[in-house]
Parts: sequence; structure tokens; C-alpha cells
Amino acid sequence: AHAHGIAVARGVALAPGDDVAAALEQAWTELGALVAKPIADGSSIGLLHLRAHEELAAAARDITSAGVPYLVEERLEGTELTVGVVDEGGTAIALPISEVRVVPGGSFDFDGKYLGRGTLEITPAEVPTEIAAKASEIAVAAHLALGCAGYSRTDVIATAHGVVFLETNTLPGLTRASFIPQQLAAAGRPLAGFVADQLGLGRARRDRG
Repeated sequence: AHAHGIAVARGVALAPGDDVAAALEQAWTELGALVAKPIADGSSIGLLHLRAHEELAAAARDITSAGVPYLVEERLEGTELTVGVVDEGGTAIALPISEVRVVPGGSFDFDGKYLGRGTLEITPAEVPTEIAAKASEIAVAAHLALGCAGYSRTDVIATAHGVVFLETNTLPGLTRASFIPQQLAAAGRPLAGFVADQLGLGRARRDRG
């Protein structure tokens, strides 16, 4: 994303076998409060919010025992937004944006996503037009830069200094608790029609080889 001119959170990637404790110490010194998350997992499983220095040791143990690549980033304050993007008519189109409001001290983790504990999801997002436009622009740019196919969903955060890219989910869920169905509904698009369109796109990709 950064290579394509998209603002991203500062951070460091950790691979299995790295000295996680030392890496977290250095990241804390340079960036302050941190967020750590598995690079390839979904549903916020393994997500860690490190708000105090004394949390680093336990986090290092958790990351090491997980045995998977992790991304450690600076913890940014702002409005959390997520934007679905769909391939349609040879172009990528952003869906209505969703806003995630987290109660003070809460986290948009698995319980927050699927059980609604400590979070409120608002679709369409209640943000200024210019922020919504920038979030959509980033989501479409990320979708194209990453070579996503069919549809994707990109998470951003609107800070006091601008909208910052967090991550792109290349195969976001379609459960009743998922964002894409909420955004399709806000756009007046039936889920069944969306699924049929995705199947058509998939068959076309298969036929092209």
C-alpha cells in the first residue's frame, strides 16, 4: 500500500524465530503504544492491544507461541472505518462505508465483531463527506494494488492527520454479523444477487485460465 502512495501505520513484521521481545521493546521505544496482529488470520483472532510497557513480556510470549508471522504497528487514535469494494463492469466500486465505535477501553476483537460486546457498527458511517471519500479512495486503490478478485474489504482509521490504511481482507465474511452484507443492504443490493455476480466472476476467471 505504501508503495502506491497510501498512508499506512508505521510498524514492523515479525517472522517465527525472530527475537520478539527485543522487537517489541524497540517498537515501543520508537512508536509508543502498539497493536499486534497475525498477518494471515481473520476475525481479529490473536489481536493484541499493548497500551502499557508492562504488557510487552506477555505479548512476546503469546506471539512466539503462536508460531505465525505477526505485524506490529503503532496504535493510532481516531474513527475506525471499513470499506467493501466489489468488481463490477470491469472496474472496482466502493460500497457504503461502515463505522466501528468501540467503548472506552474496549477492543474490536472476536467478541466485539460477532457478539457485539463493547462495539457499535454504523452503516453508512456517520463521518464527513471528505473522510468518506478518502476512505473509499484508499479501499479501491488497495483492492487494485493487491490484485484482489471479486470483492475485498479494507480497514482504515481516520486520525487527526488524515485517513490511514490498516489492512485489506481479500475474502471477507458474508455472515449475518459481517460488514459486506450490511454495506450491500445500505446500497440497496440484495445479497443473493451479489453472490450470483461473484459466482459469475469466478467462472470467468476460471475460463480465462
